[in-house]
Amino acid sequence: MAKNRSRRLRKKLHVDDFQETGFCVAWRFPQGASRSKSIKPLTSC
Repeated sequence: MAKNRSRRLRKKLHVDDFQETGFCVAWRFPQGASRSKSIKPLTSC
């Protein structure tokens, strides 16, 4: 059931159009890989 909430309250509660979505990222580099070669492709945007 939808509740009648003010824009300010929806923002505070992070609901409706203020809902935040995201994701986690994790990398595993081969042991012995140099740090500069591993990070360079990630920072060259």
